[in-house]
Amino acid sequence: ASFDVDWPLRGFFPAGGGHVQVQTRALEGPLSAVDLGDRGAPKLAKGRVYSTKPLGNDELAVVQVVRGALADLAPEVIVEFSVVPGANNVGKYWLDVVVETSTGALFHGGAEAKDLPGFGKGWGKNKGSGKLPERFQAAAAEAAEPLRKQLATGAAVDCHLADQLILPASLAAGTSRLLVAELSMHARTAIHIAELMVPGVKFREEKRGDLSLLEIDGVAYFLPEGDDAGSVGAAGVPAAPAMPALDGYDEDIVSLPAGALTKAAPELREEFENDMAALAEGVGAKIVVNVPGNHLVISGKPRERKEVKAQLKDVLDFYFGSGASK
Repeated sequence: ASFDVDWPLRGFFPAGGGHVQVQTRALEGPLSAVDLGDRGAPKLAKGRVYSTKPLGNDELAVVQVVRGALADLAPEVIVEFSVVPGANNVGKYWLDVVVETSTGALFHGGAEAKDLPGFGKGWGKNKGSGKLPERFQAAAAEAAEPLRKQLATGAAVDCHLADQLILPASLAAGTSRLLVAELSMHARTAIHIAELMVPGVKFREEKRGDLSLLEIDGVAYFLPEGDDAGSVGAAGVPAAPAMPALDGYDEDIVSLPAGALTKAAPELREEFENDMAALAEGVGAKIVVNVPGNHLVISGKPRERKEVKAQLKDVLDFYFGSGASK
């Protein structure tokens, strides 16, 4: 799925007034499965510091103290500062932190928006609570603490994210893998709902020490634009539409061995993507290399897709070993 999100204006409790814009494009095929079965090692922590007002001479000092507060999260730390407009002329500051691992897993932490000096009803009582860099340093510590706890578990998916991935993974093409510290009640409820509403979906749960690996065999569901979404069943619940096979559309999914792309060296992935681009250009098809899902998406006319798959076997065997193409 492809979408864009923009926040032209930030709103804050209790007055609100924010403005969010979300744009999404129609799907051209089923959702792709995701492979988050291996967390990998933290490689990059990116902090984004926000303020609704310029910080003047304090900006550099703020960036430096935030970078120091995040230094233990990953070998590389990047901190950026942005001034963003706020509704009702409020003066607020906050920050977000995202840690990326070597396998592409992402973990987020954030600090609640707080009043800048001179703003907010309680400012008169808080004059002694620290200079501006110290306030941002405290906000960075607030954002980093839950991240440290999550990373310490070894899980590849945050427990709050896992329950949100179950339903999309049920509709996706291929097998999604989620390594979690524990399956929350929200996640187990999502599994129950998926089993009721998505015929053919399969779930497997395997304990791995203190962690759990959840595998979801999706049904490759895709409803072309303009088709009937299905009738309404008992108690007003929409009846599940029939799940069309991929071969009925101009797209094929070629699954690769688990970890073939997510665990591959960056240089190998780059060479493989270049070879796939050259193959697609030569045949006149389109090949999308889905790294998180460890599969290829081949689009084009039936003859073009057939030609791509005929040439793929030798290429995949070269990169990933005999029998890599499924």
